[in-house]
Amino acid sequence: MKELEMTGERLVTSFNKHYGKFEHLHRYALATEYIVGKIVLDIACGEGYGTNLLSQKAKMICGVDISDEAITHAKEKYIKSNIEFKLGSASKIPYDDDLFDVVTSFETIEHLLEQEEMFSEIKRVLKKNGILILSSPEKNIYAQRDPNNKFHVKELTLDELLKLSHSHFQNTIVLKQLITVGSLIIPVKDSLSFFKTYDGDYYNLKESFNEFDFFNKPFFNVIICSDLEIENYSFSSFFNSYEVYDNILQDRDQMIKLLSLKLQRINSNKIYKVLRKIKKILKF
Repeated sequence: MKELEMTGERLVTSFNKHYGKFEHLHRYALATEYIVGKIVLDIACGEGYGTNLLSQKAKMICGVDISDEAITHAKEKYIKSNIEFKLGSASKIPYDDDLFDVVTSFETIEHLLEQEEMFSEIKRVLKKNGILILSSPEKNIYAQRDPNNKFHVKELTLDELLKLSHSHFQNTIVLKQLITVGSLIIPVKDSLSFFKTYDGDYYNLKESFNEFDFFNKPFFNVIICSDLEIENYSFSSFFNSYEVYDNILQDRDQMIKLLSLKLQRINSNKIYKVLRKIKKILKF
């Protein structure tokens, strides 16, 4: 089967040598804590890999995406008795009211202007006291990482995201996601978790990571919403992404080898040897 092309609009399984792969996988891993034996909607499912992963624990899962190409691909690639894929929009979900126990939506809301409608639709299809697990880039810093993303029509700050969630759900847990040499999802307030992060040197210690151009910045906000009190509120998790780091090291080593071979060829060239002797004579 021909894989979908990586355009930047949605993640595809051929996209491997990037930390973004593990950020996406980590969000689905987090969701598995809430979907065991449940009926789940994965809105903006894209290629379908996440819907497929969640199907391993869900009673039934429905993947919806606005792309006909993506849905056709997902139906052909992921065939299971507890998976259904359907064409549809996040702002007009093609399912009846009060149907799902859990809705997942990762990196979706920033792709559409109808964000209030999206939340209303998710609340409509959720059962009473159902759970929404949603992630979105943090507007205040995401441009540092991915400036001028043509697919993001309205990125949100955490405050803007919380304004939406609070208008539809009584309870919201706020988490942040950042890349170390892996992906880390932890509560925004350390007091909500038994997990702490430390950094420092021989002279000072602090309870937070130093931030670099890419690493240790909370590029994504993750929220878990419900009208019911939410379990696992102290949940913190880490998703290993050493594979990307190792690929970078291998690419670097390969480049060093290629440069070494080029230098060896230059050194064996008679003209270069003559020029080197002239340089010695002229002493420059």
